[in-house]
Amino acid sequence: MSEPQKICLPNVFSDSEQDRPARSTEHPARILAKKIEERLFTRNKLKTIKKTYRVDELWVLFGTLFVNHFGNSEEARLKAWTYNLKCKGRVQVLNALYDLLEERYPPVKFERRAAKPKREE
Repeated sequence: MSEPQKICLPNVFSDSEQDRPARSTEHPARILAKKIEERLFTRNKLKTIKKTYRVDELWVLFGTLFVNHFGNSEEARLKAWTYNLKCKGRVQVLNALYDLLEERYPPVKFERRAAKPKREE
C-alpha cells in the first residue's frame, strides 16, 4: 500500500506575531491614572478658563474607566468619591485619584503634583 502524503502548510501566524507589540508590564493602576490624567488635561484645553469641575463632569470624564477597572460593585462608592471632589481643581483631583489607587494597591506609589499658587489680583 502506498503511504499517505503529508501536506505541509506555511505557518500563517508567524508573520503577524512579529508585528504585534509586546504586552505592557505596567501596573493596571498606573495605566488607569495615565488615562484619567490625559482626559483631565485634554478637557481643560477645551475651556482655557476652567478652574474646577462639577460632579457630573468628573463622572463623565472617567466614570466608565472606573467601572471597567474596579467593577460594577464599586460604582456607588466611586460616585460618592467623585462627589467629594466637587469644585476641586485638576491637580487636587489627580492627587485624590493617586490616594485612591494607593489605598487599593499598596505597592504602587505615584508622584504627587503641586498645585499652582493662586494669582493675586
